[in-house]
Amino acid sequence: MDCLFCRIVKGKLASEVVHENEGFLVIKDIHPQAPTHLLVIPKAHYPTLVDCVDEGVLGRMLSTAVEAAKKYGFAESGFRTVINTNREGGQTVFHLHMHILGGEPLSEKMV
Repeated sequence: MDCLFCRIVKGKLASEVVHENEGFLVIKDIHPQAPTHLLVIPKAHYPTLVDCVDEGVLGRMLSTAVEAAKKYGFAESGFRTVINTNREGGQTVFHLHMHILGGEPLSEKMV
């Protein structure tokens, strides 16, 4: 499998990891759409949200997003989480991941 995020998780491709726990990496997005734009990536490979039937993984993904938002100081002021699913949903890397955007008002921003 030649998955971009699997290579990052395995340390075979460099990325700016800003947070890590047992099941997830959090990296900076290389094309940020907000002052802070992070990606929460499960270490296990699930091509899309549809393929991840483990509610525990999804709950821990959200908890990891909150941890990262607290670490970056915008948990209280607000942030957005987005999971793009499949091509028509805007997914471009087929490894489940969640975008976290913060650091400014996001009423008009889309991912």
